[in-house]
Amino acid sequence: MLEYLLQYQKKRFETSIIMCVADISLLERYMETCPLYAPRPDAAGHHGYDVRVITKLLNNYRSHEAILRLPNKMFYDSELKSCASIDRQKFCKQACAVYVQLLA
Repeated sequence: MLEYLLQYQKKRFETSIIMCVADISLLERYMETCPLYAPRPDAAGHHGYDVRVITKLLNNYRSHEAILRLPNKMFYDSELKSCASIDRQKFCKQACAVYVQLLA
């Protein structure tokens, strides 16, 4: 049992080292090296992914659009859509106002 545990820990440690060395995620690596995952131009000339392989979740129902603004620009090419209900957005504005008052 101890021998098995030591082998498991060794493999886990080796995996951790490999993961730390990698600067990009596995999906990003696939997208750069495997044609199946690469974006392709459609008839209109826009680049998109094969929906049979990659599904990009673009509708966000949980966050206020102000919270999504930065990740939308950085990671989603401004494709994210804030679909939170008006009540949720109203609540977020009120919660932010209370939070700002607490910090003051």
